[in-house]
Amino acid sequence: MAEAKKKKIPADAALNIILIALVGAVLGARLWVVFEYLGYFVQHPLEILAVWKGGMAFWGGFLVSLGLVCLYLKKKNLNFGEVSDSVAPSLALGMFLGRIGNFLSGHHLGIITNLPWGIEYLGTVRHPASLYEALNALLLFLALLLLRSKVKRKGVLFLVFLFWYSGVRFGLDFLRNSDLPTADPRYFGHLTGAQMVCMVILAVVSFWVVRIKIKSQKQRDLTPTLSSKERG
Repeated sequence: MAEAKKKKIPADAALNIILIALVGAVLGARLWVVFEYLGYFVQHPLEILAVWKGGMAFWGGFLVSLGLVCLYLKKKNLNFGEVSDSVAPSLALGMFLGRIGNFLSGHHLGIITNLPWGIEYLGTVRHPASLYEALNALLLFLALLLLRSKVKRKGVLFLVFLFWYSGVRFGLDFLRNSDLPTADPRYFGHLTGAQMVCMVILAVVSFWVVRIKIKSQKQRDLTPTLSSKERG
């Protein structure tokens, strides 16, 4: 709310955005899991609502929240860049806390390893994948805080968040286990659903950054240069 106030986003709009994002996050995160394990939930439909048993996916919640918030911003004629930059650090911090919760609850175990910091589980030692993601989210949060006062163009901070998280998440998912009953489904042999979303996000952000650079270059080219006489 404090960051929204700095960017002159109305308090009631900021509160509505938070509520819409929370509803979208819970709904989307659960729907992602339901679709990934559709066969199970068809046989156990009442468990679709049992969110307290686990089964929430970041990308599902993020994408649904993003869509709902965009619709609200368009309706209220609010600037997406300003709003998204305001929430980017909070998203990273929220992911850090969420991954710590995953670690404490024993979720998102990694592949088998012989590294000394591995976590023992049912007679095997595995990568603490959730801790890797927590560390990444913490570093991303700190980086966004440092960049917040330096980046002037609206929306760039949010693009940094998307590109950083998607790139690191794509790599870290290769360390997630695929041999336990709770493992994420794999597609095309080795990729998780989250990794496929990451690839799309990376491509979209890369395209958008190139578009921004081209637009900036055109603006510079159109800016008349001072003649040597005017400079003198």
